[in-house]
Amino acid sequence: MLSTLLLIGFIIGIIIYLVTYVYGKGIPNVKRSLSVLCGGIILLLVSILLIGGFEGMPFGIVSIGVISMAIIFFIVGKSSFWKKTLCLIVLLYAVVFSAYTYFDKVNYWVVDKGNVESQGLLTHLHNIEGNPSIRGYKMFNILEGSKGIFLTLGEQMRGNTIELLDVENSNGRTEIKIRTNYNNSLEKNHFIVIGIDKIESEILITDTDGTVYKEISD
Repeated sequence: MLSTLLLIGFIIGIIIYLVTYVYGKGIPNVKRSLSVLCGGIILLLVSILLIGGFEGMPFGIVSIGVISMAIIFFIVGKSSFWKKTLCLIVLLYAVVFSAYTYFDKVNYWVVDKGNVESQGLLTHLHNIEGNPSIRGYKMFNILEGSKGIFLTLGEQMRGNTIELLDVENSNGRTEIKIRTNYNNSLEKNHFIVIGIDKIESEILITDTDGTVYKEISD
């Protein structure tokens, strides 16, 4: 995720730099670089002041990529060769990264609650129902030959439900992003079971409010 956001920032920085040529070929490199820098700073301020919090973080990372490109353009100066080489490297990396992401994409799904028993998860379901204080995740093998992440909110979040936003593998870690919503759910300990075909040794589950859910110990 971090690499993707930085790459987007790099590309935006290149686009801003190229757009300055529309306004004149005689514009000094310093002013072109400053235009990119201003674009990055504006995006950073928007992420902090207008969006803020966890939701503004991705825009902040993108702004870092834009600002980095501004600094690089300033350093390479008037060298047409290095500027073209830099743009080519970024674009080639974008193509390779996109291809890798496409072929390494994680397949995931939400297991229907009516199939919990057939997936061999009935024992854990009885545990969380009998002890609503249980909060966090536990990993199981499910019948499809894949892994199942059984996530519970605990009684302190009674009335909330879980919405699965995204699952991705990055740098040896499976990152699962969820959003909890209060909608008067009658479940004592709301849960979700997420099926994943490829899972890494480390698992990170985060809510949009910044909450990190930890593994339930036996």
